[in-house]
Amino acid sequence: MTGPASSADGFLNSVVLALYARTAMVPSARPDRLGKLLVIETPQEAARILDEPELFAKNFALVAAFGPSRINVIGAYWSPFRASTQRAYARAGRPVMLPEIAAIYESELTKAVPDAPGIEAALARAALRVFFAAFDLRPDVEPFLAHFADLRQIVAELQYLSWKGTGETDLPTLASRVAAPLVTFTAACAAQPAVMARVTKLAGISPAITVDAMLADFMTNMFAGIETTTASLAWMIDAMGRSMPVQDALRAEALSSSGESALLDSFRDECLRVFAPIPFVVREVTADTRLGRHDLAKGDLILLSLVGLHRDPGSWSEPMGFHAARAEFAPGAAPNPAFRPFLSGPRACGGRRIAEMELTAALRLLVAGFRFESPTSDPAFSYALAFRPRLSSGHRV
Repeated sequence: MTGPASSADGFLNSVVLALYARTAMVPSARPDRLGKLLVIETPQEAARILDEPELFAKNFALVAAFGPSRINVIGAYWSPFRASTQRAYARAGRPVMLPEIAAIYESELTKAVPDAPGIEAALARAALRVFFAAFDLRPDVEPFLAHFADLRQIVAELQYLSWKGTGETDLPTLASRVAAPLVTFTAACAAQPAVMARVTKLAGISPAITVDAMLADFMTNMFAGIETTTASLAWMIDAMGRSMPVQDALRAEALSSSGESALLDSFRDECLRVFAPIPFVVREVTADTRLGRHDLAKGDLILLSLVGLHRDPGSWSEPMGFHAARAEFAPGAAPNPAFRPFLSGPRACGGRRIAEMELTAALRLLVAGFRFESPTSDPAFSYALAFRPRLSSGHRV
């Protein structure tokens, strides 16, 4: 593959690799910047950035071209979007919903083609069903899934062009490509009246949100949620396949009648630590300020590295290692301020509780129902909106 798509893939993957490479250096030897962006990767500085979203505003650059959503708007514009969907997320994130979530994943995994791509496709289908169920919807999800690969690639290209910059010759093609996913998504909603009725009702919660804006918000939230959940589960599959003793111990706990989940929970969180589905976020400084030893000016861009935060040598025992039964994730352990796979603060992931239940239920079903073997080499990966391994024929199910 050549052209913008291949350039985007190569560039974004190199950014992720550079963040991992930094963690092999002693902190004092790490350069302050990656390209033009200041890299932040300490718990104290991360906490301030995440706790003060008005001062450190989200910056999605060209990715916001899909339209306004609770993910990419800032300031006063964010609250109406959050209000339109957060009640549904909070209701669906209650523990009482876990049996329904588990049933959705079980139904899809029971029908799955027993190979790595088949399992991954079943997980994506289940995650999409859970997303719709949060809004009391039970649509045919295939029309929505059919365009995920195209949407993922466009997101990658937009992120790449946000770093590289665009020329006038890029803009007509870019506008056409960005418009296409929302047109397709709107058509899929219109073909299933219950979905369109729900989107219209959500838009009606706030006079500040039009139906078109709500469609963009719903599409972006849907893609972000399904992409990050599926990516996290794919990393868990790869990690399970690298240690049969760990996999056997996970299976024993999953099949135990005791209901214990200490190892399953620790393994889940260790995968989120080492393979954070969102490896970094970008923030824009809205006023002159000082952050740690850095003097920042209005308009400066900051790259908050979850990769670095999750391997901070002052926060983790053996941070470069993978430990399925990590002490920091043991029952009763205090929350680790360096562990932020769902971010934190006012702009933290609104669907965190749903995602945690999905990962728990799906992991239990995966390890109880299948045996995985991973190739000895590290998997290829891709980064668009989420960081995910490429499960291949070398991954045996």
